[in-house]
Amino acid sequence: MLRDVLTFRWFAAPVPDSLPVSQVYGWCFAECGRVLLRDDAGKIGMPGGKPEPGETREETLHREAMEECQIMLDSPVYLGYQEVTPSDGARPYAQMRYAVRIASFLPRAVDPDKGRMYRRLLTPVHRAPARLDWGVPNLLQAAAAALVAEVQLGLDPDASGVDGYRD
Repeated sequence: MLRDVLTFRWFAAPVPDSLPVSQVYGWCFAECGRVLLRDDAGKIGMPGGKPEPGETREETLHREAMEECQIMLDSPVYLGYQEVTPSDGARPYAQMRYAVRIASFLPRAVDPDKGRMYRRLLTPVHRAPARLDWGVPNLLQAAAAALVAEVQLGLDPDASGVDGYRD
């Protein structure tokens, strides 16, 4: 059985009304300028998830960041979206991305949706794309996130080149 091949394209623009949104993820920056990644026993991801009915995209990001990583966020800054096109002819969809400053870290807890407790990896934004292994669109997202972190969030994404866990 052949697996469906997905094509990813990055757009630094609003999501068209005709494109459904399947996920909302955040480039969540700590005060030190590093970005937080979710570590699920070595499988690295970003905080975020699927929007629930009646929820704004920003509410989705806040809820998922709390559930998965127990972090409180300031106001997210929209970066753009990744258009995902399945090769099987299924309808394309959008995966939205935001940059946001972490307001506070709370004690780690089990994600109520998945039943697992994730580690919180803080890494320089320039290292995140390789850790995520999401291809070229992720490089474009990281660059956009680093620019927003510096210009709009007042952080220095180049300040610390050291990875570390915030458990």
